[in-house]
Amino acid sequence: MKKKRLYRWLIVSVVIAILGTLSYVSIKKWALRKFGVSELTIAYELLKQGFSLRSSEETLSPPRAKETAVQQPPLLKNSTIKPFHEIGTHLGRRAKGNNMFQSRGVVIFDANEDNRLDLFFVHSGRPRARATDENSIMQEEKVPAKPCVLYLNQGNAPNGDPVYASVEDLQEKGNMLYVRDELLAENKYIPRTSIQEDEFGPGRIATSAMAADLNGDGLQDLLIGNSHDGIPFQTHDLGLRVYPSKDNVGHHERREILVNRTPSFLWGDMVDGKDVLVHFGDQPEPEGRNTPLINKGDQDQDGIPEWEDVTQEVGFGGKWATIGFTIADIDRDGDLDVYVSNFVDLDFWGFGAKKFAGNQNELYINQLAETGKFYFEERALAYGVAGLHQEGQHPSDVWFPAEQRFKPISVHRREGTVVGEAADHSWAAQFLDWNDDGWLDLIVANDGGNRLRVYENQYGKRFDRVKKFDDPSWDGRWKWRFGWRSVRRNHYKRLWKSSVCG
Repeated sequence: MKKKRLYRWLIVSVVIAILGTLSYVSIKKWALRKFGVSELTIAYELLKQGFSLRSSEETLSPPRAKETAVQQPPLLKNSTIKPFHEIGTHLGRRAKGNNMFQSRGVVIFDANEDNRLDLFFVHSGRPRARATDENSIMQEEKVPAKPCVLYLNQGNAPNGDPVYASVEDLQEKGNMLYVRDELLAENKYIPRTSIQEDEFGPGRIATSAMAADLNGDGLQDLLIGNSHDGIPFQTHDLGLRVYPSKDNVGHHERREILVNRTPSFLWGDMVDGKDVLVHFGDQPEPEGRNTPLINKGDQDQDGIPEWEDVTQEVGFGGKWATIGFTIADIDRDGDLDVYVSNFVDLDFWGFGAKKFAGNQNELYINQLAETGKFYFEERALAYGVAGLHQEGQHPSDVWFPAEQRFKPISVHRREGTVVGEAADHSWAAQFLDWNDDGWLDLIVANDGGNRLRVYENQYGKRFDRVKKFDDPSWDGRWKWRFGWRSVRRNHYKRLWKSSVCG
């Protein structure tokens, strides 16, 4: 009898243990899925809560992610959230680009103070590309020298899409007042004074633009970045190198590099644009000078803003091949300063070239707050951010595997003449307070040596370069654009870049 009872209790104990284990596993999975912690942790926390040692909200909240992790917002499925769709084809012919081998910028801003977002596209006023006929057969003449174009937002269509009209289209129906000032954003060497004048007359070679209130009057002004006339890959040493693979047709040696050159019908004189004065307008001007346009408002109330070119008056221009701007109040005096990222003339830009010059960058310090007068002083060299390779600063050495050593590449001579400058070859820049000291620092992305320059702001008086980023481990490849955001949960700043070529 006693043995039977013992066996019975043993069987019951085993069954209870199995059921308990299964229940424990189920509860553990539920707890981990629901709260991200085990059931024992929940029991412990509830016990502490029972003794008023912790609030219930803190008790059953999921564990915080590590400070180094970026918290991604959850994807919301909501009928009010609609995906993007393409409307660019509705803008018409003026929005289509004509730049070859050039960056092409666009600005989204409220140009005429109607609380609607307008669009500004840059174009090349001296294109190299050839036109084609209706059968796509290439012609002798070049594609039209399109003006830069400002599209003004006319409100929304019944389906909710914004409706845009170019200034040129609006002028045809307008009051014919202030026509020259309203068409100044076309970025022509000789501004048009009538809508009947040739729309495709020569203009500056625009690559980028940015909007900001530069003179402190509350209106969004416009900076247009201009470049040099040039085409890359014209010679063998500057050609586009395609690295070997097993499928190179017609090449028996896999080690043989294929070199592609620009078609000969696009070639031109290889001249360094920084030394060129163009004579299209009333006065000669540097080929790469930029265009600062001050917004004068809508004086005739036709919905089109008027502009004023203040290049000479405010000391802002330059002569290099500009690729972009970044604008901020770096000295905290209440007005906006401008950093200009400059490239090399495209005639001397090549993939895999052994020499890769650049051009110095510019820093324009706004003097409005100090003097009461709107003008700039260029201080990139004085502030240590020009990117010039002087006295061993700003190393740009590149590793040459065949020679097993680093070699400087920024001094480029062709036929005995130095082209470009011994300087960084900059694609993009961004002001941000990366070290959280309250002063905006500067990050510049470069081609050539692929260096990421990080400059720390020293109380608005100068910048000090952070030398740890000179290490080759920080080398990137072709950093095109920057953006940044502050992650509110952990107060860290995240910098993103867009790149090509790996």
